[in-house]
Amino acid sequence: KFKGKPKAKHGQRALKVPQMRDFVALHNTDLQKTALFIRISTGCRVGAIGEMRFKDIIEYDENCMLVRIYPDEEDLDKPLTTKEYRITGQEEYLGFLTPEATRVFKAYKKKIKRELGESFNEDLGLDGKPVKADNQGKRGGALSARLITYAGLKLKKMGLKEGSGKRDFHASHHTRKYADTILKDAATEHGLDKQLIEFWFVGHLTGLDDAYRDVDVEKYYNEFKKFIPFLTINEI
Repeated sequence: KFKGKPKAKHGQRALKVPQMRDFVALHNTDLQKTALFIRISTGCRVGAIGEMRFKDIIEYDENCMLVRIYPDEEDLDKPLTTKEYRITGQEEYLGFLTPEATRVFKAYKKKIKRELGESFNEDLGLDGKPVKADNQGKRGGALSARLITYAGLKLKKMGLKEGSGKRDFHASHHTRKYADTILKDAATEHGLDKQLIEFWFVGHLTGLDDAYRDVDVEKYYNEFKKFIPFLTINEI
């Protein structure tokens, strides 16, 4: 597990590792906790959680899950596979859940399936409801707003200043910043693949070579495994 301090970049501040553990501990609802672990593990934005459906998170092996982030609306029914995968959306990319995040997600999904019974289906959003557009037309916007509000309250409970200033912790962005910063520091210190981090955490394919669209999932997973210790929040 990473013991150091993430080096904050431009913009809002990054939580230190002990602070992130405290932040996680304050999440006392299953949905909020699950959403948080997905964000830490993949570095995705809060908005991606609002759009995410259960079918966008599939088992890769016995330890980790494969996650599809920001598929285009016209490709929502495209099967997510654990082998070669063709990225077709302009903002679409893939991520993985650590073993820790996988355990949290599987327990949460099991609970939702038990609560919903026959009403459960894989097209539902992570809150167990159909993914709908909000008043501004954003898919999953209502859930994203709830997650941001909850995060802001927990940051304030920790005595941290939530806001958009350079010395603030941004409720909607700080988990992405934490994951991105800590992994780039780990890559520098341990000689891991920085380009791969950009692929995961930037995600957007504008300007990248078209070869990135045909993803060798196994190759990226083998690299991701090297980063698992740095993304793990608590010792098991």
